Amino acid sequence: MGGEQDAAGREQRARALQGRAARVRVFVAIVFTDRLAAEIDGLRRALAPELIARLPPHCTLIPPQNVRVEEWASLEATIRAAAAASAPFRLTLGPIGTFLPRTPVAYLACNAEDGVLESLRSRLAVGPLAPPRRVERPFVAHCTLTTRLSPAMASAVSAVLSPFRAATVVDRVVLLVQEDGPAHRWRPRADYLLGAASVLGRGGVELEMTWSSLADSEALALLGEDATRPLGEFGDSRIVVARWQGQAVAAAVCRLASGALHIDQLLVQAEHRRQGVATQLVIACERLARESLIPTLMVQACEGASLESFAIARGFCLVERVARPGDSRALVRLSRRVA
Repeated sequence: MGGEQDAAGREQRARALQGRAARVRVFVAIVFTDRLAAEIDGLRRALAPELIARLPPHCTLIPPQNVRVEEWASLEATIRAAAAASAPFRLTLGPIGTFLPRTPVAYLACNAEDGVLESLRSRLAVGPLAPPRRVERPFVAHCTLTTRLSPAMASAVSAVLSPFRAATVVDRVVLLVQEDGPAHRWRPRADYLLGAASVLGRGGVELEMTWSSLADSEALALLGEDATRPLGEFGDSRIVVARWQGQAVAAAVCRLASGALHIDQLLVQAEHRRQGVATQLVIACERLARESLIPTLMVQACEGASLESFAIARGFCLVERVARPGDSRALVRLSRRVA
């Protein structure tokens, strides 16, 4: 009898471990970048340097929670829909505040126009991101500076940092995932631009185009894991995903460099080829270049590959042919002026 109970206990523990392994810990936030991130990290370095390695400076919208792996597609669709239904907005940071005596946290208050942050949160907090059934704490939009503020330090920190004010325009929300390992680092996994997606090809194959700087799971499925290499940080790379009837059918990776927009990857699912989808991706890239005041589009392909003939048929001209040691096919670079 005891052996059977032990076996049942082991089986139950194994199922529990398997269930935990099938979950991913995530949260959704406004992540601060560039100069503002450097300013905030200067404050964090003075107060809590350990935070810098663990997660980027941010304002949490949906706090950390576990999501089942099988809910991942629904999770991304939820964030994409919430972002599409929201518009970019201005956010101000400061003054400094604390959660003492409840928790030893010092933070920068995050303020937007009345109701903007609350509306964005409510659009996100559905489906797999719905809050747990326990009573939620009141939402205080903030950017954490330290989680180890002693009461003795509080007055000095508040006095020194009380003049701090900064402002930024929020144009995206970011999904962050906790890595395995003792450090429990949080890494940006995907980002979602605020605002309705553009629709191209009206009257034909209507495609919804969405832009981001980080590849989500649907984009990775199209482009492969290498897509994370140029998109690992919020840099000059952009990815555009074309969706038809809600499904991702094509994607392109672009890079801003040397006064041109370089299309590094362009992929269309086999069943959607020869329907003008790739052309619509190029049109979307050209629109980005025009809005960014970039005069030239560039494409790189293997000599004789279908991408080369596709580009030439759409007005690209050969700029450079580069021989590759050990490969009979050269690399060709083609360009086109932005209309």
